[in-house]
Amino acid sequence: MSDKMTVLVVEPLAKPYTKEIDTDYKAMQKEVGGTFQAVYPYEDMVALICHDEGKLIGLPPTAFCTTSLAMPMT
Repeated sequence: MSDKMTVLVVEPLAKPYTKEIDTDYKAMQKEVGGTFQAVYPYEDMVALICHDEGKLIGLPPTAFCTTSLAMPMT
């Protein structure tokens, strides 16, 4: 069993890319640069992991989704 997972990294004004990271909490926290939350806006079991306070501390938005479960970023 692997201790790594493949993630799609989406950064502001950059082309998304895949990356292998550890499967633990600290690796995800490092990837977003702080505390994070998981959002599940789709029927598929796909999580969007984002900085928990990104909007509050003024981080630039990366992308947004507009579904019935997700609010568009303003």
